[in-house]
This record gives sequence, C-alpha cells and structure tokens, in this order.
Amino acid sequence: MMVYGFGSYFFSENPYRDVDILIVHGSEAFESCMRAIELKKNILREVKGAHISILSKSAEAHFDFVFTSSAILLGIVDENDFTLSIDKIISKLEAVRKT
Repeated sequence: MMVYGFGSYFFSENPYRDVDILIVHGSEAFESCMRAIELKKNILREVKGAHISILSKSAEAHFDFVFTSSAILLGIVDENDFTLSIDKIISKLEAVRKT
C-alpha cells in the first residue's frame, strides 16, 4: 500500500485544521480493502487531526487523484510491519511541516 499526503498541511505555511492522507491499496478484493482499513485505524491512532481517504489502485488511476491533488508520497507500507511503516510516515509528516 502507498500512503500520500495532500491539502493545506503539506502546501501551506498557514495553520492547518487537519492532515489529509490517502491510502492506495492493491485491489478491490476484500482482503486488500480490510488491510487498508486496518492501516487507516493505525494511522488515526498516531496522527492527530488525520482525515484519511482510501482508494484502490484502479480507482486512484481512474480519478487520477494523486496527480490532481498534487499529493506527495509519504511512504510505502510493509503489510507485515505497520508499526515501522507508520513510524516512517510520521517522520515524513514532521519533516514536511518543518520546511
């Protein structure tokens, strides 16, 4: 799964109200959807103010959301180790806001 950030948190120096995050998961299969939902729950526990959207890879391609929203890649999630992946995503979130 790939995790992207978009919106004012990433592109504005002004105060922000939320942290917009997109999870793109592999397929429309039940298992893929459930893993994306599990990842969303884990991120919500760690990132205050997160608003998380989920799209399958095919839905993202159809809507071209990453390009249209100028989303930035925060990380590629190891489905066997959410904790390590989320830690890396949080580090990237903090680094983005400092610049």
